[in-house]
Amino acid sequence: MAQDLFNMSIEMFRLQLYKIGSRTLVSLIKQIYELKWSQGQKWSQEKINDIERKETIIMAELNRRKELNKNNMHEYQEMINKINKMKRIF
Repeated sequence: MAQDLFNMSIEMFRLQLYKIGSRTLVSLIKQIYELKWSQGQKWSQEKINDIERKETIIMAELNRRKELNKNNMHEYQEMINKINKMKRIF
């Protein structure tokens, strides 16, 4: 699903967002973050900005759904820290 985000406009993504379940959104955030670190050096600045906006939209939607409580944020930060220990790409 993370690959499909490149083909969607931000407006189309916002319209489809309510159909996506919360667990899928959390999984999507993790996939986006891992994809950014593994392939980010190949992306143009426009693509990076687009995917960052979509990531922010997902996080806002998870906050709206009250899915990002202390436990979930702790798990998310641990995942980010684990990935950040790898070589920084962009």
